[in-house]
Amino acid sequence: LLIYTGIIAAGAAAYVAAGMTPFDAINISMCAVSTAGFATHPESLAFWQSPLIEFITIVLMIAGGMNFLLLFLLLERKFKAFLTHIETPLYFGIIAMATVAVSTFFLVQGVSADAGQAFRDGVFQVVSVLTSTGFQTIPSFVDLGPALLFVFMLLMFCGAEARSTSGGIKVYRVAVASLGLSQSLRRQYGSNRITSIKINRFGKRSVLTDAEVSKAQTFVALYLLVFAAGTFLFILCGATLQEAAFDFASCLGNTGVGTGFLNPASGPAPLIIGALGMLLGRLEIIPMFVGASALLSFAVGGVRHGR
Repeated sequence: LLIYTGIIAAGAAAYVAAGMTPFDAINISMCAVSTAGFATHPESLAFWQSPLIEFITIVLMIAGGMNFLLLFLLLERKFKAFLTHIETPLYFGIIAMATVAVSTFFLVQGVSADAGQAFRDGVFQVVSVLTSTGFQTIPSFVDLGPALLFVFMLLMFCGAEARSTSGGIKVYRVAVASLGLSQSLRRQYGSNRITSIKINRFGKRSVLTDAEVSKAQTFVALYLLVFAAGTFLFILCGATLQEAAFDFASCLGNTGVGTGFLNPASGPAPLIIGALGMLLGRLEIIPMFVGASALLSFAVGGVRHGR
């Protein structure tokens, strides 16, 4: 709690120094660290058109998307443990690679006026989408091409680090599931020698168990199944495949950006589907499935016993 409130307070102070009003500074700082994405102006962060404010926001969003245990390591100056933790290189590596791709698309498609602006918009939107914050410095996502929307959708799937305030599958699960898949392929089509998977966790080298791999892969599979179901339901409500996939991925990741299919004028059906997607994503799916299964078993048992 002290770390969380400290980051918010530091962010608010930095915003005020950059020219924000105290009201805007406190609200934007809270929403950046909690990766909530609510803004005090309809234009979101584009309202200020300030590179300094955008930089402060990027730092706060990255902090909000980090595993809070890693923040403890930073406070204790355990930099090696922080840098070698399995999520750290992946988290910042994804930001770097996606920034190059998105900035290039922004420049080529004319979303940004020049290379400098394209990089500025690219890194901001990559961090905003990856951390499921949803702040914007570009006018809208409606007119972005399919390639850009696909990159952003992958970022929404991935999400930031475990034990953070972000949505999505989370970098840790993606890494563990991928390592498990790689090992499985090697066992089936490569060497028959059984080897263990070792990863760095908070400065310690440890073996990744089969149970951990299975748990991560199960979550990824459930996440993609829910995404497929939600996308199909949006299509039945009149969305194109592109609109349905992107907007439901945004709902499931609790990101808040969209193609415009979900809007204040949407009917009850798409709004309910979107709300259920947000609820499933926020509760990380499995508790909802477990709860629904328990309720179903209780109801079936009651019927059998005439209750």
